[in-house]
Amino acid sequence: MQQDQTQSKANSPLLDVVTSVRLACEYGAARCQQHLTLTDLAQATQLPTSTLGRYFKQTYGTSPMRWLWAFRTLLAAELIALYPTWSLQLISQECGFTSQAHFSRRFHRLFRSSPSHFREQLLHLGTTSRPKTKQPPMARMQRERLLQYTLAKLAKENQVI
Repeated sequence: MQQDQTQSKANSPLLDVVTSVRLACEYGAARCQQHLTLTDLAQATQLPTSTLGRYFKQTYGTSPMRWLWAFRTLLAAELIALYPTWSLQLISQECGFTSQAHFSRRFHRLFRSSPSHFREQLLHLGTTSRPKTKQPPMARMQRERLLQYTLAKLAKENQVI
């Protein structure tokens, strides 16, 4: 009995780190269309910004805001693939980018391709279809699935958790 209590106490700091980072990621993913700051993410986890930043660095090797920008960019790539008839401006807004230039820079940095070239390549390869609806609402399942994918990918790259 006493050994179980000792073991749970030993594991609790790690669980706090994992839980806090997961809460911040879920909060950011659910509100990725909004203007979010590090303070917003920290308030969602009830941690100081410096502590959340340290936890993110330990867990994923990056800052919370860099994670959020990468998440938004990956979401944009998925929306480009799923809805090739959407304008790139609409996609950037759906993903929380306030500037088309910022969206293009982030996209190019991650994919080594402009968003429009990325879409052309997908259409050329036939990996995407052209849906008939112009502006379907962003599917919550897509966002949740992408969140799980990015969390797993970042954890695997940093071999933590």
